[in-house]
Amino acid sequence: MKILHVIPSIAKVRGGLSVAVVQMVKSLRNTGVDAEIVTTNDNERMELDLQLRILHKYEDVPVRFFSKFSPFVHAVSEFDFSIDLTAWLWYHIHDYDLIHIHGGLLGIVESVK
Repeated sequence: MKILHVIPSIAKVRGGLSVAVVQMVKSLRNTGVDAEIVTTNDNERMELDLQLRILHKYEDVPVRFFSKFSPFVHAVSEFDFSIDLTAWLWYHIHDYDLIHIHGGLLGIVESVK
């Protein structure tokens, strides 16, 4: 089985779910499940410094990072959007048996269907 986890950020500064997803995928892989993550390069007020769109080994987990757009208005700055991640999902969604969406990304996958 091939599982894709989609989450807005796995930056440690986000805590909670961002950290838990990495551990969840690590555990799945330890049981033989082919699981990976797609996310943005979000790191709170900065961006993670790494190459985008390629598969990385991040904390022993395969992760693909994409650029994000953050609104300049502080009140909505937490609502990031990634056109690159959306486009990648459009072309690769059928490569996976299961897509596990974490956070408020329903609109992304709904637009891919």
